Amino acid sequence: MSRRAQIIALLASLLAAGAAGYAAGPVLARVHDTVELAELVHTEGEQGLVDDTFESEAWRVHGGTRQELYLEAMAIESRFRIGGALLGLWIALAACSRLFVLARRPVQPVHDIDLADCLACGRCYRSCPIERGECEH
Repeated sequence: MSRRAQIIALLASLLAAGAAGYAAGPVLARVHDTVELAELVHTEGEQGLVDDTFESEAWRVHGGTRQELYLEAMAIESRFRIGGALLGLWIALAACSRLFVLARRPVQPVHDIDLADCLACGRCYRSCPIERGECEH
């Protein structure tokens, strides 16, 4: 497989890995206060805890239903999913573009000796056809 084909295959795998950012949305959304509160209220309601935390007690005093809180948390989580997917794709594209730049083979300059200006310094011995025995002088 050619080098470019390998990089294109790597690009596809990196894009797939970048799209995994979509799956990371719920984890990333936990940093949002509303999502954290919705999880807290859900956990307290599921376990039937009598001692509420300050956050859930403040939410209850403020008013609102669980349904509204859960819907708002789901909307925020959806935005985090989209943002995570876009971030993952952007990182994958940035990495792949860097790999494409690194895959370019630099053009090696051909060293031609100007015999009139040659000082016999020895820097060109590896490329000198006389020293390599390719030329008869």
